[in-house]
Formats: sequence, C-alpha cells, structure tokens
Amino acid sequence: MGVAVHSLCGVTVLAQRANFPATPYLEWPWKVDRNPWVQAFEWIRANTPEDAYFAMNPDAMQLPGEDEHGFRAIAQRSLLAIA
Repeated sequence: MGVAVHSLCGVTVLAQRANFPATPYLEWPWKVDRNPWVQAFEWIRANTPEDAYFAMNPDAMQLPGEDEHGFRAIAQRSLLAIA
C-alpha cells in the first residue's frame, strides 16, 4: 500500500505542476508571492477603496501565468466582466 500511495502522490504533484506552472507547489502565508497576477491583485486589495469596481475580461484567468487565481478572492473587490 505504501508504494501505491507514494505513486499516487507523485502523479498528483506532476499533474498540479503541469496545470499551474507559474504557481509554487507550496504557498506559505509569510512568503511573498512571485506570481505577477497575484501581486497585482494583492496591491489592489491594499491600495484601492473597498467599494471599488474593476472591469476585466472574463477569459483573463486562462491567460499564461495567471494560473486560475481568482481576482475577487484575492483582491476582495467587485469585478465587472467585459467582452
């Protein structure tokens, strides 16, 4: 059973790295994120009014390097989708 569990864990790590190449495998709360998208979203959270609205292409999460990080979850601001 031990070998099967380790193999499954290895496959999971490889799949995660393939799907989200711009994101570190382990994210620590005290470590500064190097992903420029996450840095921008954190800057917005820290430097804009809480009632601010932002407009963004809804397909932005599929752009290279974005790695499916959610604007609303990280920036904690409202988002208007534009086409």
